[in-house]
Amino acid sequence: MLLHLPQSIRRFGPASLFATEKFESYNSILRTASIHSNRLAPSRDLAISFSNYQMMRLLSSDVYMYDPDRNEYFQARSRVTEIFANNVIVQKQLGYNLSSIHPTCTYPCLKDPKVQPTDKEEIPHLLKEYHPNRRIRQVSKVQINSKETIKKGTFYLEAGTETYADRICCVESLWKVHPGAYYVRRVGCAIYGIDPVTRMAILNKIGTPIVVSVQHIKACVNVQHNCYEGQCQHVEGPMTVNPRHEGSSIFHHIQHTNHNSYLLNAFSHHAPEYHRQYSGLRPSVISHQQMMQALHQGLQRWQYEKFDDDLSD
Repeated sequence: MLLHLPQSIRRFGPASLFATEKFESYNSILRTASIHSNRLAPSRDLAISFSNYQMMRLLSSDVYMYDPDRNEYFQARSRVTEIFANNVIVQKQLGYNLSSIHPTCTYPCLKDPKVQPTDKEEIPHLLKEYHPNRRIRQVSKVQINSKETIKKGTFYLEAGTETYADRICCVESLWKVHPGAYYVRRVGCAIYGIDPVTRMAILNKIGTPIVVSVQHIKACVNVQHNCYEGQCQHVEGPMTVNPRHEGSSIFHHIQHTNHNSYLLNAFSHHAPEYHRQYSGLRPSVISHQQMMQALHQGLQRWQYEKFDDDLSD
């Protein structure tokens, strides 16, 4: 799969088309199946693996299948279908996750309550004033939806109010008042131009931290520290000792400075509209005629590449 990926990109489209979760999932299935291949006929082994997956799906779905030898339809016994219906591990092994289809979790919810000793803070005065009879405690991570989790250092887009517009903020600490009620102590950010090297928006933290509800969070944004301007150093450090770990005990990482400068990733695949908006990018709208022209051009290119491959075979 990896050897033929450049050819597939040339035949089927640009690389951005392949940077999707669906393609990553499909690619992982191929890699898993290729591990059990004897490499003599990998395409045949992959086809057999997918055929086996399909047969297992049909057997566990309680459908009628046709037997050409007996010239009749048959159906799996109830005990066969119960293996899938009553076993969560088997369901997840076959790619079925009931909790994702019918989620029982309500957001926001607590992700990790344990706070590192170096990150502990005093309870904000505003929370003690508005919730005097509540047991307020600091938490480490809060999950705001099925895809996003916030923690200290997370940058996010906060919904505006009557006094100010939407703005990008950074999490300083998280607080739980009661189940379902979480607050974030955050500091606002302002855009101070475009970085000449990366052509991305430069963010600086400004003002004093205030406390707001996590309900005001619209989406997390992809922000990295401006290591070039901050002159962050590449260092080596000892790895935490693990009895099951093999290999070197040294790992490499970037030691960030306290320089107040950050870069907003304008090309993030997550929440791309917000990233482009605050980066000053205004992509042109693709019309229906342009889309059809691109489809026909891509089809012609695909046929041309396929014809060349057939000739080479």
